[in-house]
Amino acid sequence: MAMAVEMGRRIPVMSVKADFMPSQSTQIIAEMKAQLLIYMNK
Repeated sequence: MAMAVEMGRRIPVMSVKADFMPSQSTQIIAEMKAQLLIYMNK
């Protein structure tokens, strides 16, 4: 449960970073999805 809360906090930060760094947004989104998949598979 704590992990889910941590993910919830981290995702909006990554979204903000993606807005400020368009060139890296695809990489950030890919990392986000990878982290979510890892979390979901646990």
